[in-house]
Amino acid sequence: MNDMNIHHNTDSGSNFHENHLCYMAAQGFNLEDPIEYNVLIEDPHYRCDHCGRHANSRENLCRPEPL
Repeated sequence: MNDMNIHHNTDSGSNFHENHLCYMAAQGFNLEDPIEYNVLIEDPHYRCDHCGRHANSRENLCRPEPL
């Protein structure tokens, strides 16, 4: 993936890439705290148009699209 072409989600109330699932997974958060990570992905309402991850809150995705 070429991050230089990503337009990160700035209209969802989260301007911080650290809140996005792709960043969390890259940092190993999904392995370190799988219960908390699962809370973020249970009952998803959005899909990231860049990485394909699903989340229940748009603020946890770079390019959220409603499901």
